[in-house]
Amino acid sequence: MMEMKKNPGDPFSHVSFRLHQLNGAFFMFGGIMADHELNVKQWERIRSYVLRRDRFLDQIALRYGKRIDANQVHHIFPREFFPQYTYSDWNLITVSQASHNSLHDRTGHKLSDKGWELLKRTARAQGIELSPGLRKILT
Repeated sequence: MMEMKKNPGDPFSHVSFRLHQLNGAFFMFGGIMADHELNVKQWERIRSYVLRRDRFLDQIALRYGKRIDANQVHHIFPREFFPQYTYSDWNLITVSQASHNSLHDRTGHKLSDKGWELLKRTARAQGIELSPGLRKILT
């Protein structure tokens, strides 16, 4: 992975691009960095909608028949790598803190195996084709 350098005073210094090489092919992931990415009003609106849609219940636990209250919203396709899906309601689910921690590393934002499986199921449901080497980048 190679991080593109930013120049002080550059009007686009808040934009980050990551260049990854897998099997000789290069993939560029880019977007506004996490600190600047979310439009607060837009995020609060979609977050509120998702929490109500999911009835404030942990969707991971519910899949296993457990009803657990939840108040966090998880991006299935990580916003750091897929900024185009940041506000897509199909990419967001309500989860508890425990479930959220089980889906990805909370410091490095890498997906766990459980998070990867959820991403694959969601991609299949949305008709999104995943690149063969994507798992190496996200997990």
